[in-house]
Amino acid sequence: MELNTRYSGRYKHDKTDIPKYLQDKPRHFLMHCKKRIENANDILPEQIKKVDGDMQSGHFQVCSESSETWYDLWFGSHDTMPRCSCLDFSLSGLPCKHFFAVFKHYPKWQWESFPEK
Repeated sequence: MELNTRYSGRYKHDKTDIPKYLQDKPRHFLMHCKKRIENANDILPEQIKKVDGDMQSGHFQVCSESSETWYDLWFGSHDTMPRCSCLDFSLSGLPCKHFFAVFKHYPKWQWESFPEK
């Protein structure tokens, strides 16, 4: 009960640097995302490619900053979960910096683009 209270919007007072979609999330998830958001700032728009011409599909490729490796990223659909082919996503299962880079450079593809599940 105490943890639920701490995670509620009424308990926290300083949320100015936290995006609205991350408010009221568990601390470990929030810290994970904040670090990835910071790392995503180094990814330039030309390092992201929309894979297909259909803007309805959430399939992107994002170039690694340290090598010429391109990671495949999918937003998922009503029957598939979002995923990225990078090691960070494989190990954590949580949004990686590549997702946050897409959020930054593709206004149509935001947190709300993830499927409900």
